[in-house]
Amino acid sequence: MAAAGCCNGLASEYYKADPAHVRTGYIGSLAARSALYAIPAEQLSSAEPTDDTVALFARRIRLTRLMLDVAREIGQTRCRALGSRSG
Repeated sequence: MAAAGCCNGLASEYYKADPAHVRTGYIGSLAARSALYAIPAEQLSSAEPTDDTVALFARRIRLTRLMLDVAREIGQTRCRALGSRSG
């Protein structure tokens, strides 16, 4: 997984990183950069979508939903973890 590789790289520079923080940052940046850009909005300008365009949109919407769900799951996990430390 990317977080493990990142943590190993940081450790080689004598920086101890919490893998949960690295994963949260990775997933968050992935969602911010990729989720909404996965939707091919530039193809909305054509008057009549082709079957291929409709299929592409369906695949990309599912991909976007998956990325946002993963980002939400990470955020909820972090919030629960932080809440358990404050009590």
